[in-house]
Amino acid sequence: MSDKRKRRLMENLEKCYKVVQQKSKSGISASDIAEKLDVHRTSVHRWLNTLDLTDKVYSEHGLWYPKEAKFKKVTKNSYKYMRKLYEKMIELRLNPKTRYRENGSIYYYHNTFEIIPTIKILAEMHPSIKELLVEAVENSETRFLFPNSLLRLEKRIEKFTLTSHEMDLLIGKIGKALDEIAND
Repeated sequence: MSDKRKRRLMENLEKCYKVVQQKSKSGISASDIAEKLDVHRTSVHRWLNTLDLTDKVYSEHGLWYPKEAKFKKVTKNSYKYMRKLYEKMIELRLNPKTRYRENGSIYYYHNTFEIIPTIKILAEMHPSIKELLVEAVENSETRFLFPNSLLRLEKRIEKFTLTSHEMDLLIGKIGKALDEIAND
């Protein structure tokens, strides 16, 4: 995704969120938001689902409301646990399992089936890490390679796949986010 498209998406998400905030007590439907923003209803649904994944809005009986900040400040113990999970992720990524092919050549297997659940746990523990995961899945090159790319964003995050380079970038960004959390 180009920088211009990313910027436009972020601007649209912000506009959509502001409209939802204005009608915070009574709630607002997606079609009303589409009328106010003068865009198609499906675009608004896509933006609202993205905002829902980043814990900014929620839906109740077809009406959308802004979420109140339920996130508690990270305690020392929860930060230690997050850091421990991150170190486990790094260890799995840096020490791949050695596998042998039938022809005798060696290849390395990064155990992503252990790394991915760890990333999901960290995403549930802090909203900034969840935003990084959503961004990585939305911008992934693999979203076009698999039939599950047609699924909604929530399903893609549930069963996400990233290229090796994208996984390394995401792990690095999570490390930076944890450093920022520690400084807060």
